[in-house]
Amino acid sequence: MIYSRIAFLTGTRADYGKIKSIIQKLSNSKKYKIYIFVTGMHLEKKFGLTYKEIFKDFGNIKNIVITKYSNTVRGYKREITLTKTIKLFSKFVDRINPNLIIVHGDRLEALAGSVVGTFKNYLVAHIEGGEISGTTDEHLRHAISKLSQIHFVANKSAKKLLLQMGENKKNIYVTGSPDLDLMKSKNLPTIEMVRNRYNINFDEYAVAILHPNPVNLIDAKKNSLVFVKALIESNKNYVIIFPNNDPGNEIILKSYSLLKKNQKIRIFRSMRFEYFITLIKYCNFMIGNSSAGIREAPFFGVPSINLGERQNLRTNNTTIKNINFNKNKILKEIKKRKFKLKLSNEFGDGKSAKKIFKIINQKKFWNIKFQKFFLRDNN
Repeated sequence: MIYSRIAFLTGTRADYGKIKSIIQKLSNSKKYKIYIFVTGMHLEKKFGLTYKEIFKDFGNIKNIVITKYSNTVRGYKREITLTKTIKLFSKFVDRINPNLIIVHGDRLEALAGSVVGTFKNYLVAHIEGGEISGTTDEHLRHAISKLSQIHFVANKSAKKLLLQMGENKKNIYVTGSPDLDLMKSKNLPTIEMVRNRYNINFDEYAVAILHPNPVNLIDAKKNSLVFVKALIESNKNYVIIFPNNDPGNEIILKSYSLLKKNQKIRIFRSMRFEYFITLIKYCNFMIGNSSAGIREAPFFGVPSINLGERQNLRTNNTTIKNINFNKNKILKEIKKRKFKLKLSNEFGDGKSAKKIFKIINQKKFWNIKFQKFFLRDNN
């Protein structure tokens, strides 16, 4: 049987949530052999060993091969971790010889995948390029886009930015954000299932996620303490999810020690993606600086309070309030966040995987040239 070999690379629980629906769709076709390169925080006990969820989802499917590679470096120096990831992924693709590499977003693992693809002459497809945020994540995202031939973007604004960067409009496809496919699924667990699985006894609650901002580690301790004290003083129920593994995560986790005996707060290293989605769907609001407050929450009409600079340039959606790390301002906003708002389709309609599958299935897709050029006249 002749089939195309497609390599996916995932290093975080977040990017796995983005590619999962695409893998599901492709795996239903006999045309494709899927390889999943699993690395990064998936393999760290500190963050819940989330690689196990990937094996639960796809470990028994014949045309999917999952391989784990630890890219952990003592002290988590990102430039060294990037180097190690490039070396590991290079050996991986030498073995499988993929026809296509698919990466997502703005993490160093995605950059490693696009670098390897560039030097080894493999087509690279980038999911959710053409977006702005406010930190060095944006630098990585644009670099990955320039190292990719194919772009699956969330909306027309992202497409416009890629055109400004000189990308070929014929290879930019507006498909929406793939994680919204799972959010729209009729098979999501019920909120009762979420409460039972994670022992969450709150009738009403908010979801809180604070990630480090590597650009501003000087204020990391101060900001995380402001965040924690605001949660305590608001006297509301919160479900907190651990930060990602960027530099500064240990500062945030240390501040959470103030919450250990607080009966109104539950803290988790990680949460299965579908359960996390249901948790958001039924919460009163989100708070922190996670992209989930920018993309997933508005899709359900859930208001969110976005803190600091990590996501402050991402959208102008009125369901999101951008404020600095000021305890009094945070408390004031928390009091306002009570009611569900108008649902937002800014980042897609929940049919992304279907659209991407249709595009990949076209003969002309596989005729896209590896060599790309900067297009100055690109309207």
